[in-house]
Amino acid sequence: MDAINRLGFVTPVAMSAVAFALVIIGTLSGSFTPGDQVWKGPTLQILLMGQLPMVLVFALTCNWRPVVRPLYMLTLQLLAWVGASGTACFLTG
Repeated sequence: MDAINRLGFVTPVAMSAVAFALVIIGTLSGSFTPGDQVWKGPTLQILLMGQLPMVLVFALTCNWRPVVRPLYMLTLQLLAWVGASGTACFLTG
């Protein structure tokens, strides 16, 4: 159960980092345009929305006795998601 919990924490943050990097690299190279439906747009959507089940797995499998640590981790996951999706919205229109 501890390995599943760890996976539920690490995976969404890693997916946010990959989505952030995809938007930054695509925007700087000029290959990421608004309405891109070739591969970058759907990949970005999968990376951002695929995090939600993993966050749910983390929330369901964590030990809620010391409430501060799980809330800190959920806040970190939320900030990573907001950072990646906000960058995508801001830079790609």
